[in-house]
Amino acid sequence: MARRNEFTTDGYNEYLGLEEDPVIVGKFHWLVWVTPLLLTVLVGYFQLFHSRNLRVVIGVAIITAIALKSVGPLHKWKFGWILVVVGLAAVAAERYDGFLTWLFGASLAYTAYRWLDHRWTTFILTTGRIVRRSGILTTQTATMNLRALTDIRLEETVLGQLLNYGHFMVESAGQQQAFTDLRFVPAPEYFYQLVMTVALGKMPVRDPARVLPPGWSYG
Repeated sequence: MARRNEFTTDGYNEYLGLEEDPVIVGKFHWLVWVTPLLLTVLVGYFQLFHSRNLRVVIGVAIITAIALKSVGPLHKWKFGWILVVVGLAAVAAERYDGFLTWLFGASLAYTAYRWLDHRWTTFILTTGRIVRRSGILTTQTATMNLRALTDIRLEETVLGQLLNYGHFMVESAGQQQAFTDLRFVPAPEYFYQLVMTVALGKMPVRDPARVLPPGWSYG
């Protein structure tokens, strides 16, 4: 029986099969927690100096909705729902003087959650799967089987091209995957090459000259 390679970073091999070779382990892009942090700073500024200006409050609500649409739990929402959220925020701002204070507290808590989630979430590309480990108190392990891969789409927005991240959407042949997309993957072109090499049944060649993104290491 061939002994699988060991990760240079400990703590991941127990999630792999005995005949499964690791390729790379990575973290998601830092934008997933930096964006809520910048949003918290913005809300805090307006809460201190412009909390009585309704138009400013509505503007902050719009920025918050767009940020949550981009990097938060609302990324699958249609913009019609985003407008509903903004409308409710405007009504709340008009009726309650402390709305921005509440929004600042919620934004601060969400920033802390996203930072912890980023710290505790990793994805592992192996010779047969993509394994995603996540969870702060309860660890969840989800897998995407690359053997059943029928199509993979890489989406790079303008901001993604500037900051070097992309979103992957995967379709499989008649199988229910634990997850079908990976969002905010650093170095998306290189990761795409690794995934396609594995999908063709080959082991990617490690490039010692390549500088990996923060939190990445070869298997």
